[in-house]
Amino acid sequence: MPLYKKGMCKEILVIVLISFVINISCAQIKSEEGLNVSYDLGNKTSFKTLIGGNIAHSGEKMGVWAANRFDPIKNLGIYSLRTHDARSLDWDRIFPDWNADPNNEKSYDFEKSDRIINFMISQGFKPFLRLGVSVSAVSLKRKIGLNPPDSKKWATIAAHIIKHYKSNWANGYSYPIEYVEIWNEPDIKFWGGTRQDFYNLASESVSTLKREFPNLKVGLCGIANLQKAQNFTEGLLKYLSDPNLDGNTNDRINFDFFSWHVYEMGKGLMLFKEFATLSRNLLNKYGYTSVQSFCTEWNASLPSNYLQSNDAAIDITSTLIWSENNKVDGIYFYPLVDKWGLFHTDKALTSNDIGVFQWTNLSKAFKLYNDFKTQTPYKLPSQSKNVSNISQIIGATTKSGTLTQFLISSKSHYTTNAVISLKDFPFATSKIQVFVQRDIGLFPVKKDNLFRSKSGSLTVNASIPSNAVVLIKIEN
Repeated sequence: MPLYKKGMCKEILVIVLISFVINISCAQIKSEEGLNVSYDLGNKTSFKTLIGGNIAHSGEKMGVWAANRFDPIKNLGIYSLRTHDARSLDWDRIFPDWNADPNNEKSYDFEKSDRIINFMISQGFKPFLRLGVSVSAVSLKRKIGLNPPDSKKWATIAAHIIKHYKSNWANGYSYPIEYVEIWNEPDIKFWGGTRQDFYNLASESVSTLKREFPNLKVGLCGIANLQKAQNFTEGLLKYLSDPNLDGNTNDRINFDFFSWHVYEMGKGLMLFKEFATLSRNLLNKYGYTSVQSFCTEWNASLPSNYLQSNDAAIDITSTLIWSENNKVDGIYFYPLVDKWGLFHTDKALTSNDIGVFQWTNLSKAFKLYNDFKTQTPYKLPSQSKNVSNISQIIGATTKSGTLTQFLISSKSHYTTNAVISLKDFPFATSKIQVFVQRDIGLFPVKKDNLFRSKSGSLTVNASIPSNAVVLIKIEN
């Protein structure tokens, strides 16, 4: 597949400036906005952003479908599975009679939820428990499920569900469950009560779970739209930071992470950046500076043909890069398996004989990013702030520096010029390979030798094609 537009010169798209200069003439290439970044190879850090996914409706088939059907999810580096929309894990399915005694193990029905959780653990996945209700509760109008009448009783129920999976309660298990998220999208139809009702439930449940499980990371609450629900969110954070509303925050309710959702609607990284920034600013405003910010539902769009496009795959790559570079603590794709998910299926999700998962442009983008992190597990923090709003770049290397890589995504309509400066490069000679991500996989466009300058640095000048993802490998 050609990597240039009709009328453009056909020279190799990446030029490396080392001890000599390669001159080309590409008068018809128009540069819209460039990248100019520098890295110190002696400054390495680990990748921080937790990348997970939502099992959603396919969660009902965990323990029903053949176990190896879910292996492709692991190939993307996704092991943390948020349990939202697996209806058997809804709290009112586990505790079906509101009037029952929450301290009596006979009041709980763990049969179907155990099947799902046991399958996750047996396959090496880590459950990210969402305690609340799925969309099925909304469609069936399960009123008590959507609005528990007593927040203290609900907190007790939530604690016993966790005890079952962490502390062997009710013939249960001792699983290393780390994260529990209280509710899902209470700013819209997943909550049936008033705002204050939810604030009370959040306060009671967080306090109860943190008291009984000090090492458990408890968070709130999957806000559907932070911009539209800013008043709801601020009211929640204000209440938790000062429950008595007396101006004294010594009695604040502490929690571990705050979660929000974003569907980029084909607008690319813009909406994600806005929501992530707003989340951090609101947490800081109310004194929760150490609370982690998690995006627990995210996709390049809601169901649409856009998700089949190359642009959507670039959006995925850009968001993954930006999240790591800007300290988003966790990002969970929704949904992993569905007609609009990372993987499609050749049969309906309700079938017990699912066949195989079909890869998409979105899953291929995830795979490229995971391979990038796996091959070069030490992130290189950028030493400069001159980063494009249209293009995203991330650098990483191995412990010894024998392989250094750069992943670049560009939504520019034109060729983007990238200048990458590398300080303290450890080898006198090395090789560079450049690839462009296409539907068929990585397509090679450049291979050459490199020579380190006398000062020990390298400068890579790259022309990034429009609407593309480019991988640069520098190897000793």
